[in-house]
Amino acid sequence: MNKLKALMANDALNHWIVVDAIRVPDIEEQIYLHESTSEAFKLYDESPLQEFREQSPVIFQYFGAEGISEQLFNDFAFRTSSVMFSANVEVEPYRIFKHLQSLMVVNIDSKKTLLRFYSSKFWNSSIGKMAQSDIDTLLGPCQYIGWVNEDKELKVYQGKEVDEPNSNDEILNLNSSYFLELI
Repeated sequence: MNKLKALMANDALNHWIVVDAIRVPDIEEQIYLHESTSEAFKLYDESPLQEFREQSPVIFQYFGAEGISEQLFNDFAFRTSSVMFSANVEVEPYRIFKHLQSLMVVNIDSKKTLLRFYSSKFWNSSIGKMAQSDIDTLLGPCQYIGWVNEDKELKVYQGKEVDEPNSNDEILNLNSSYFLELI
């Protein structure tokens, strides 16, 4: 947890957690209980996946609440079904939301693919196999991606912030050969 505290101490960053609400059905309740100043948003809202809103992953701004930190490290479902994105405080929250929303459906080998990017298992298995360009695409306006691995260690990867936001209707392309194994 020391690595998390160090990351949270960086006042130049805002932090956002994306959680699979199917695997953590009480996530909105937990957010309001522990991060009372944060609001939960469903990534499927105002997207082509709107009709599946009830199954939507949830995103919320994370301010370092101890209750959320404990779940992040100690609750199996929470740990394996969430990731944290950190961005410069100057990056508008709506831009982060739209970017993360654009990751829901990506192009892999010219095929539209639903990407479960909010799973720690995805990052554990893929971070070393992806091209830097794909990592930068996935991070978008964010500087860091963090997840808790199976040993309950926070893994943090720093990318470079992509300056140009993608247009709302542009489907992102992932080109690493690793992704071909996933489809």
